Amino acid sequence: MVPLLGALFIVVVATWLLLALKAPARVQQVLVVSTASMGHVRNPDLSDDEKEKLMQSHSLQLFGLFFTIMAIFGVAFLAPVVVLWGLDKMGLLSLDAVLAYAISIPFLVGTTVVGVGAWLVVRLVRKKA
Repeated sequence: MVPLLGALFIVVVATWLLLALKAPARVQQVLVVSTASMGHVRNPDLSDDEKEKLMQSHSLQLFGLFFTIMAIFGVAFLAPVVVLWGLDKMGLLSLDAVLAYAISIPFLVGTTVVGVGAWLVVRLVRKKA
């Protein structure tokens, strides 16, 4: 039972941190910058020099977003694991058992089904509102 609770702790805290740190908004920014970049490349009214300058600007934005997203994901997944590591060092649970349970097929399938179900419910509620 403790490995299940630990694995659920990782999923819930990581998901909450991803949302709190606005990871979806950062990913959306990547799509916006990429779309704008493609639009500029295809624009026949821009000179090659103007396109080059815009591409350099977009590449710097994407590079910055890459590191921001990686940092967000790193914090989101390391924070709950560090807490569980501390509990392991205090002898309250086994981090190895929690991580083994967290990567087991039944847990991964179960959390995927519940996650997709929750996403669909939220989507339906938002459409009705």
